[in-house]
Amino acid sequence: MSIQIDRAALKTILYGTLSCRCSIATETERALCAAMTRSEGGKPRPPAGPEEEDAGENLELQPYLDIADRDPARTPLHLFVDFCSYAHEDPDTFAITHDDSLRYFSCRYHFDRMLPGVDPMRIPDPAVHLVGHMLLPVTIVDRKNGVCRFRHGDRHDLTLRNVFIPPEAAFSAAHYYGFHFGMLLTPLTTRQVTMVERHLGRIPEFSTLAERVREIDYADYQSFGNHHDRIASRYRGAIPR
Repeated sequence: MSIQIDRAALKTILYGTLSCRCSIATETERALCAAMTRSEGGKPRPPAGPEEEDAGENLELQPYLDIADRDPARTPLHLFVDFCSYAHEDPDTFAITHDDSLRYFSCRYHFDRMLPGVDPMRIPDPAVHLVGHMLLPVTIVDRKNGVCRFRHGDRHDLTLRNVFIPPEAAFSAAHYYGFHFGMLLTPLTTRQVTMVERHLGRIPEFSTLAERVREIDYADYQSFGNHHDRIASRYRGAIPR
């Protein structure tokens, strides 16, 4: 098997894992993030600027799969690699791009995988959960307090409060970023914003639900409590400073 992964794609997937409540052992999560950080020289590398196209720095994926294979359950990394393999003639030899990671979090596949886990006893507002669990192109309104905005269509604005913003990145209010479940994952170019919006637009249920949601506060998130602090704790445990 010879699969390569773009560094930005790897970071997007691992940061998405930190933001999520998906099945992965803490030890596996931390080992994956530590391996990524070692590849960056021992500390988190600031991402490319929002309008800089991905330079395509590829890494061998196998060392990361070896770490993920230690987990008793299939990890988000396994699921992502499966998703990418479907588009290739040889599922054992291909390259994963940054765009692949953005499509993974913003397409019908991701939306449908969330639906079985919507338990009304834990998630009293499914619209908030399903919309906020997709990758959304957002702008920063107030970095200090983690306030971001997602514009759906021409008129509807969704305010996201207490979003975790990774401290290593020089995020700017003038650009777009990929948001997922309470955390900014990656800068987006204008082309990538259009791509993500098109994939979200192919999910009619997403559009219907998004119109119902005006605000999501991750410091007081449904039955999960302070999800912002939970993400921050996982980030500190996984990413060396």
